[in-house]
Amino acid sequence: MDYLIKLIEFVHTIVKRFYIQKVCIVITELNSFKEMEVDDNTNFFTPDVDEVKKLHENQEMDLKDYEWPLLKKKLESGVWHCIAAKIQEQIVGYSFYSTKECSFAGSKKISFKLPQNTAYVFRSFVHPNCRNKGVGQKLILYRRLKLLNLENTSSTFAAINSTNSISLHNSLKFGSVIGAVLFVKIRSLNIVLISRGISKYGLEILK
Repeated sequence: MDYLIKLIEFVHTIVKRFYIQKVCIVITELNSFKEMEVDDNTNFFTPDVDEVKKLHENQEMDLKDYEWPLLKKKLESGVWHCIAAKIQEQIVGYSFYSTKECSFAGSKKISFKLPQNTAYVFRSFVHPNCRNKGVGQKLILYRRLKLLNLENTSSTFAAINSTNSISLHNSLKFGSVIGAVLFVKIRSLNIVLISRGISKYGLEILK
């Protein structure tokens, strides 16, 4: 399967007449993280639903990909959790995680069953005015502390578009790529190819 993915990617570089999207699956072992440095200017916390709603309403905070009723339902049911970074009483960054589900979409939506004691991390964002100041990395480290100490989680999975070089670079500072999911769409044909290596880490595709 991995050879087929590489072949399709190669063909796409020559004949760009079909849709292709590669999503890298990154695993991170939480017991390998380093201690988070104390930052008196940044407060990390778990926002309540009303605070997340304000983030959703703020165009600059880039949460509009999710419909608010869905986001609210996921948070209130405990399926999704949000953590945030605040500077001078203003939320400047956030990240989500789930210990109950792992799903994302390319040309179609796919879902995986999470192994025991793992979590799926997704949708991390830092306001442009606060980037390149270490907020994003400290947000990741805070999330790790929370998952390790409160959720009894040993490792996390993330699904990152291969074209998102910044997110992929930041994730690989702490974790490693275990495989990829390739979405291929040619006219009415819509298929998904999954690296074999992913199943070795316990991720099972849900039909």
